[in-house]
Amino acid sequence: MTTYTFDTIPQRMTKEWRHQNISLNSKDNSSEKFQKSFILDNLGVDLKTFENNERSIRINKRTLQFKNQRVVTSREDFMDWTEDFDGVKKVNDKMTYWNLKIIPDPGGAQNRSIRPVIDMVESFAKHIKKNKCDDKFFVCITDGSYYCNFSLLREGNGRTQFEYAIDQVDPSLRKYFYCGPLKNLEEWWNDRIK
Repeated sequence: MTTYTFDTIPQRMTKEWRHQNISLNSKDNSSEKFQKSFILDNLGVDLKTFENNERSIRINKRTLQFKNQRVVTSREDFMDWTEDFDGVKKVNDKMTYWNLKIIPDPGGAQNRSIRPVIDMVESFAKHIKKNKCDDKFFVCITDGSYYCNFSLLREGNGRTQFEYAIDQVDPSLRKYFYCGPLKNLEEWWNDRIK
């Protein structure tokens, strides 16, 4: 397998690129493993292990509490919980919370997978504002040609959909978020975390 760097990885991964470089099967967890390997190789952050070994951290959208909750669908309040983070790691006294996605093509299922991530971003912003946190950062990797449409500025818009979600809480909180492809992560990481 080729080792990619910030210089060599594409900004917009197509389905064909994913098939050639990651896996033909989009449901075998290979995409997330690829992203985690890239992050380890290029940033030195091992997302295969979690802080405090808590592998299912979610945010309660009502209380804004972070909690280790593996299975929520059997709970009566399951709609109150975000999806779980794909990684939680302390780096230089800053807690980083990761969400990893590769969505190269449009479609109904793909659109439905974006909405919970937007909810997660907004809940994270509300948590930061409520608790006056300055040491928590959300890294949302939006790889895939289609998914980039939501994290990169579209023609005619003044902000991205992710920025819009953060701005509904407080625009000054944008500094705690990276929402974009791996290709563009390095500069933000060096400015905010390193």
